Amino acid sequence: MVKRVTDKASAIARAIALTRFDELRGPLLFSVDSVLKDALDSSLISTPLREQFEAHEIPLSLAITVQRKSTEKEEGWWLITDSEYAKTYTVHESDRQLFIYSGVTSVELVTVREDKTPFLWQDIIGRQAWQVEFDGVGLRLKSAIPGFQDQYSRTFFVFIDESTGQLLSIQSVFDGKDPDMRPQPSGATAEAQLRAEEEIYHKHPEDDPKVLFLDALDTVLSKGIGSPFFAKEIHGVYVMHSRMGSRPRSVWAITLRGLPPISAHGRYADSIPVWQRNHMRNVVDATTGENLFATNSPQPD
Repeated sequence: MVKRVTDKASAIARAIALTRFDELRGPLLFSVDSVLKDALDSSLISTPLREQFEAHEIPLSLAITVQRKSTEKEEGWWLITDSEYAKTYTVHESDRQLFIYSGVTSVELVTVREDKTPFLWQDIIGRQAWQVEFDGVGLRLKSAIPGFQDQYSRTFFVFIDESTGQLLSIQSVFDGKDPDMRPQPSGATAEAQLRAEEEIYHKHPEDDPKVLFLDALDTVLSKGIGSPFFAKEIHGVYVMHSRMGSRPRSVWAITLRGLPPISAHGRYADSIPVWQRNHMRNVVDATTGENLFATNSPQPD
């Protein structure tokens, strides 16, 4: 069960627990000799390593935690969390060097002024939420070709309800210009389109997902429609969802925006504009990881 998130450190932990974004690498900050790793294995920051942070104008507070991590593709690395300054850093060892990357770059308590989640937008607007920012990160998905590099430097915002700890949304923002990527439809417009197709977002689930966001995104890559790597923006919501009268279940609804246009077929295919074909919403079962379906609905206003 979720619960109230009272401070920035808890907001960071909650965002990572739902997304696994600690596995994403932000910009490389600096590198040092790997002899400094011994303290990290003891969940400590050594004085020489702290001095290296300071030498690169990255101050660390005394409220530091260090966790050793692992993924399917990497045996071991470390997550450094600075609770006082509300930042995280990942440390990876390679060729006798420790490479220090940026992670969480800011955490703010905000009032949600705008939301476009169909069926739920009116309930979300006005809530107090923690906005956890991961700036300049690249996607790292286990089904990707070995060595494949994300072409985009992405900024993700994870919004966590302060009073319940529920995930309200995950949003990324494209910093460039794409005339064919129109704004997302309003919550009301999106709701009308989904209702016409017998889809409903009922509420935010009370329990955490068994399949976390990065795993759901990997399912989209391997079994869905549209590659997350080719999307300029990625938006996700974790909701109780039903379709055509089915029993509601917890899902990730993941929208890829700014994709290369998907081919159209049929008599009038040539008349379908790019802005109707460059986005895709995949719906992934948050319990089993099954990709349930994909659609380019809702369409922009």
